Amino acid sequence: MNRYITMLFLVVLMGCQNEAEYQVSNYGVIREIMLENRLDTYTELSVLGETEHLYAIGALKQLTGEIMIMDSQPIMSRASKGEVSIQRDYNEGAILLVQSKVEAWQEIQITSPINDLADLQTLVKAEADGQGLDTSKPFPFLLKGNFDKVEWHIINAAEATEPNHEAYKKAGYKGLTAGVEGQMLGFYSENHEGVFTHHGSYLHVHYVNDAITKMGHVDKVVLNSPMKLSLPKISNK
Repeated sequence: MNRYITMLFLVVLMGCQNEAEYQVSNYGVIREIMLENRLDTYTELSVLGETEHLYAIGALKQLTGEIMIMDSQPIMSRASKGEVSIQRDYNEGAILLVQSKVEAWQEIQITSPINDLADLQTLVKAEADGQGLDTSKPFPFLLKGNFDKVEWHIINAAEATEPNHEAYKKAGYKGLTAGVEGQMLGFYSENHEGVFTHHGSYLHVHYVNDAITKMGHVDKVVLNSPMKLSLPKISNK
C-alpha cells in the first residue's frame, strides 16, 4: 500500500468516527521500522489538519523527531546536538502515527503511586475497565499533573552513526524531567505489540511540559503526586 492510499485510508477512518464515540487508527509498523530499517515510507500530516478533537502520537518521517497532537494542536519535536526545537504546524510527514478523535473525556483522580510504565499500564487498564471501556480494543488516555520523574527521548536517525534504532535514539535527545507540570498522551492496546507499541508493552506514551518546550517519547515514569487521568467518555456514564 503506497502512502497516498494510506492517507485516504486514514481520512476515511476519521470520517467514520461520527458513528462511534471514539476510534483508533494507525499508520506504520514499529517492528518493520526497527528490525527492517524501513525509513522510506510516510503519510502527510496535512490531511489531518482540519480534524477536530484529534489526539495522536508518533514519529516524524525518516525518524527525525517525535509527534504529539493534543486536541488538534500539533507539537513536533526535533533534537540536534543537544538542542530541542518545537514545531507547531502540520507541514510534516509521519513514519509512525496512532490517532483518535475524542470529543469528550471522563476525568479520574489518581492517587496510587506509579513506579514504572508497567504500573501505569496496569492502572490504565483497571480504570478503563471501571469506566466500562472495552479494553480488548485500543483506546487513548491523558495524564495530567506534576510528574515526579519522566525519562523521555527524541529520535534522530538523520545524525546517527549506524543504521539501527539504538543509534537513532543516541543521536537524538534523552530528557529527564522532575517535579514539572505537564501532560502525557498515551494509547493502550492489547493487540498492537510491534505495531504501535513496543514488544512486551501495551502502551505507547508521549510527554509534553506545560510550557511546550520539551516533548518526547516516554521511556520511564515515576508518579507519587496526585494525577488526573482522562479516558474517553462513553454515553452511559
